[in-house]
Amino acid sequence: MGYSYSKFFVDESEYDSEDDSERESLSKKIKNKVPFMKGPTGDSVVNSVISEFISRSNIGLEKYGTTLDREDLSLLDWVQHAQEELMDGILYLEKIKKTHQMLIPEVSNIEREDYL
Repeated sequence: MGYSYSKFFVDESEYDSEDDSERESLSKKIKNKVPFMKGPTGDSVVNSVISEFISRSNIGLEKYGTTLDREDLSLLDWVQHAQEELMDGILYLEKIKKTHQMLIPEVSNIEREDYL
């Protein structure tokens, strides 16, 4: 079900099992690995994003013991989670901007305004 891309990371013979312990083993095997160049698409950027989604799903499963298929949260709970994640994203972007500005002092103020 949620393991459709695992075949891009491990042998298919290891992939067919429905046993939870074997799924956990597969999850550990694909953690921190990226798909081969062709992957499920011919686009390496898309394949990289797919790999990151799989990794995030595995991390979430290990950390929280559940997937996004959970049904114990209300619609407003999901909205709250999304807002918090997006707020974190804004903070990360601001940090990147400030770090970039400090690392490249030779960029003129006019060019810096383009970034702001």
